[in-house]
Amino acid sequence: MDAALQRTRLHTKVCPGAHAVPAHGPAGPAARHEPVPPPRAGVRTGPDRATNNRGRKQPAEQCCDRQRPVEEDVPAAVAGRHRGGTMAKITVQAHERVLVYRDGVFEAQLEPGRSTVRQSRRTRQERIDLRLRQLSVTGQEIFTADGVTVRVTAIVRWRVSDPRAFVEQAAAPEELLHVALQLAVRDAIGRHELDDLLRAEGRDAVTAALAEPVQAQVAGLGITVLGAAIRDLGVVGELRAALAETALERQRGRAALERARGEAAALRSLANSAKLLDDHPALATLRLVQAAGESGATVVLTPDGLPART
Repeated sequence: MDAALQRTRLHTKVCPGAHAVPAHGPAGPAARHEPVPPPRAGVRTGPDRATNNRGRKQPAEQCCDRQRPVEEDVPAAVAGRHRGGTMAKITVQAHERVLVYRDGVFEAQLEPGRSTVRQSRRTRQERIDLRLRQLSVTGQEIFTADGVTVRVTAIVRWRVSDPRAFVEQAAAPEELLHVALQLAVRDAIGRHELDDLLRAEGRDAVTAALAEPVQAQVAGLGITVLGAAIRDLGVVGELRAALAETALERQRGRAALERARGEAAALRSLANSAKLLDDHPALATLRLVQAAGESGATVVLTPDGLPART
């Protein structure tokens, strides 16, 4: 019985508007207990064609389970997603550049404006800022030429000049710029003694020697160095107190010198006055009379010509 049922398997084809009928072979038990209802009048059935109620042949795509082309059934955005991504518009500012990579390979650089790009898992965009930036090295302790430790703070001003090299040549280009500035400051400070660095001319010389070596270190990273300078410079430890004491003593010496100069000038004036009175005694009498008149005292002239105060 099982072999007979296996040989009498039903093969059917379902189409809209048509009834399921056996394709071939004798009907099985299910067909005897549940007979297939007869088709309506004017409708023909068959294994390979289907018609409507008026006897006209229906389109093949309506009776068969086939997919229509994607472009005819869905919007363009959805069709683009099936082809590998969605088309989207992005805006690039005047100070930016956008690098587009597809499958890890550089594809295009987008200039300022509005552009249309394909976004998918296979594409990547890198947005690079081209505006001026500043990086600083703070609190770096360096030995001078005479073995004194100084603490230096330096700054560098830079911008991205080649966006593609900035992205592709280094994983962290800003860290490499930071290290390049540290090395340049260490080399420049080590060539000068402390006394030179404490003067403005020495600091200007150090500043002038920073930009060129830093630019040489980051030339292949798409970075342009616009300038570098020493912002702060100071000594550390006990030397700071010693320098402060030296400066204090220097100021005290200057103050004492100024006092001595004032006293000497006063003594010279007194000596000149005494010599003038010795040469002209009448001037002393006249000066005495003037002083007595201002104080309201009575002055009596003696026979020897010397005044006597009463």
